[in-house]
Amino acid sequence: MTDIIINTLHYAISFIFIISIIVFVHEFGHYYIAKISGVRITDFSIGFGKVLFSRKDKHGTIWKVCAIPMGGYVKFLGDTSNTSTEQDIEQVPQKDRAFAFHTKTLPVKAAIVAAGPIFNFLFSIIILTIMLYINGVMSSSTVINKVMPDSVAQKAGLIEGDQIIAIDNSKVDSFFEIERIISMHPSIPLNMTVYRGDKSFNLTITPQPFTFKNTSNNEMVIGRIGVQSMGLEHKKLNLLESSKYAVSETFIICKLTLKAIGQMFTGQRSYKGIEGPIGIAKMAGDSAKKGFEYILWLIALLSINLGLINLLPIPMLDGGHLLFYVIEIIAGKKVVIHMHKIAMTAGLILIVSLSALAIINDINNIKLF
Repeated sequence: MTDIIINTLHYAISFIFIISIIVFVHEFGHYYIAKISGVRITDFSIGFGKVLFSRKDKHGTIWKVCAIPMGGYVKFLGDTSNTSTEQDIEQVPQKDRAFAFHTKTLPVKAAIVAAGPIFNFLFSIIILTIMLYINGVMSSSTVINKVMPDSVAQKAGLIEGDQIIAIDNSKVDSFFEIERIISMHPSIPLNMTVYRGDKSFNLTITPQPFTFKNTSNNEMVIGRIGVQSMGLEHKKLNLLESSKYAVSETFIICKLTLKAIGQMFTGQRSYKGIEGPIGIAKMAGDSAKKGFEYILWLIALLSINLGLINLLPIPMLDGGHLLFYVIEIIAGKKVVIHMHKIAMTAGLILIVSLSALAIINDINNIKLF
């Protein structure tokens, strides 16, 4: 019983620690750009619900930590909700209205909204740059060292010594990148550009689906074609090379995440891979057990995903606000209030539904101990 309590506390503390850092970075992005844009911030909260700790700074901003560590918010002068979707300017004194978010120009509002996700991306790039500079990278040639008998690769005509130079017209620089792309496309055809001898040619390969369970015990399906690379080699990087690798890695993670989301909507990928708070807590706890480097990697990965998800054009998310601004630019006027409220309600229903689905997956699949 004692071990169960200790393990539960370990996962809970790891989850709160990692999520709080990522949420703080996101909300600080909104806060910082709003601050330098002349917007007055009344609240900066990590978490929702009952306030556990709070402090008001000299500028009048209340910094607080709340009981439910599932997000956070920055509240601007005049906001009537924590999401800054509604504002009652009439309640703001005339002399202070210039400091309200909703009185700012469209470019300023867009910059403030976009700053949260952008700060998440920058934060991840900084973490990855430091890790790559310290550790370097393990690289491997894109040359095929072995083709498994009766594999889809052999049936497609690949042989030892072939070099895969591009997949779906995107250049690949390492075998690790090839593996990652193939794993994201179970039963989905890929067009590969292959170099053999002094000639190149194209062929189409459909990765064979392989089912396994991840560390959270959730069922995952990845693609395999049955090839192996030559041995790995360690490569040291200078600071510039590390930053380039970090930016590239961030871009690749975003690209593959969006592709995975698309595959779920088209039915090509199971929705059972969606992780909820319990699944994330499991990942956080496992990373903490492995060491600080694993914690940093998970923070970078989750920060990228938080930034990316928030940019999706879904009402209630940052991307939804940006979508409204685009509509406003095209239409030449603001979205009518009742349409805005309908969209916000629909966005809230979608977010709650996806959250419920993730929690159901957690309950069905998770094994903490």
